[in-house]
Amino acid sequence: MSRSFFGIASVIAGLTLLSKALGFGRELVIAGIFGADVAKDAYTAAYIIPSFALIMLGGLTGPFHTATQRVLATLREGGAHDEAPSVLGAVAVWVTIVMGLLATGCYVLAPLLIGAVASQASPEMSALAVQQLRIMSPLVLLGGWIGVLCGISNDQHDFARPALSPLVASVVIIVAILMQPSPLVLAYGTLLGGIGQVLLQTPAAFMFWRETKISLSKLPYRHPAVRSVWTILLPACISSGVGTLSVIIGTNFASALAPGSISVFDFANKLIQLPLGILMTALLIPIFPLLTKAVVKQDDTELGLRLSQGLSTIAIATFPLTAIFVVSGYPLVRVIFERGAFDRMDTHATALILGILAAGIAAYAARDLIVRVFYAHNDGRTPLFVSAASLTLTAGGMAAVVKPFGLPGLAAISVAVTFFNCMILIWLLRRKFGNWRLPGLTRNVGWSFLAALIAGSVTHATMSSAAWENTIFDCWKILTLQVSTLLLLYGGVLHLAGIPALQTLRLRLTEVSREKLARWRQ
Repeated sequence: MSRSFFGIASVIAGLTLLSKALGFGRELVIAGIFGADVAKDAYTAAYIIPSFALIMLGGLTGPFHTATQRVLATLREGGAHDEAPSVLGAVAVWVTIVMGLLATGCYVLAPLLIGAVASQASPEMSALAVQQLRIMSPLVLLGGWIGVLCGISNDQHDFARPALSPLVASVVIIVAILMQPSPLVLAYGTLLGGIGQVLLQTPAAFMFWRETKISLSKLPYRHPAVRSVWTILLPACISSGVGTLSVIIGTNFASALAPGSISVFDFANKLIQLPLGILMTALLIPIFPLLTKAVVKQDDTELGLRLSQGLSTIAIATFPLTAIFVVSGYPLVRVIFERGAFDRMDTHATALILGILAAGIAAYAARDLIVRVFYAHNDGRTPLFVSAASLTLTAGGMAAVVKPFGLPGLAAISVAVTFFNCMILIWLLRRKFGNWRLPGLTRNVGWSFLAALIAGSVTHATMSSAAWENTIFDCWKILTLQVSTLLLLYGGVLHLAGIPALQTLRLRLTEVSREKLARWRQ
């Protein structure tokens, strides 16, 4: 059982990493063809709502996926697994009706929706975004289908197809725009990618329903399991929607700035989210059961220890990442993005926003960990209310800075709100669930910050940036040298400080490596 579990986890982790890498490759292709200009601005604005349905709601671990798995597990535990095909049939019909109506509304109301997302955009960008949104509006329906089908696939122990789903979408988009590089083909490629995700899951659906004769008029639409789907979906969709509203607010203010501003912010954010997403997945998956176990046992000492370990690991991993983005942001952006339509001005603008957004990486990661502690206490409302309240701060702060400071001001407000959100959650956590000790946390965080500051400052002061404007190969050399030097200095300072968390992390990595080597030899 253990080897089976680790085998499944390894497959999922490997395919997820591959999907993320290819998704980032898709962004590189888009950057090279469209650059940071009106076409990419329009696509970014138009894709916000379809991506919410496709990724946030219908993606792996999204509300539709989770609700489907929950229904199937409940029926199985209740000895009614034979009812699953008809129950899921009813669920699929309801999902088709509700999400189909929303998709239709998205098509019909596209001008109003783009007006809300990018109210101050130029007429050219608004018209293009409306066309793109109408093309991609069926993704709202497809997102619901994909979530249900992924849940069915997992129930049949098919874990590869759902993990491959985003990869298929990225491949289709890349092929489409390489064949015909136009803004509308970018939207059509995204739609075809969603259709490809549905088709990938159809074998599992066929196996699930193949021996069941389903009459739409006789499906159990009022079955308790069907009703339970909506009790799971509605709160989860509202919670997921708060994050999308924050994106809409930022996009709306950025639409008042120069063409390309929305794209620059999006490119910088994706550079941060790639390593951060991998880090948080690696950290949160193993630590959440430990937090939950400590909560169930009502062991405040254990909870404080686990939380301290998690926050210490976040500090050790994210502070040098921030230093790299600040010190080496320009050569990094140039090496990754600068080609084709993405020119030197786009590089300068993206590197500046990247450096500002990097300041919030630690707070962003810590906030996600703190939220898991609330979830372990079966409290999902408090993080939701804090996130909702932060929308007001985001809107007010961006309104105050957009004219005098432009896009850098919007990025700074985004970072400030993230810090505020994190601090409020920590305060509420200690106030609500106890003032437990966090052993070693202050020392670990303090030394990690100091080490990153020293490493970043020394690297910046001792390495000339004169060659940045030369060839891409020169940039590669500078980037490699800067990152290597910074990480060596950072690790050296922590080693001299004798940080226990660093020693624990190194021992754990060594242990994991030995376990993998032993399994490979077997």
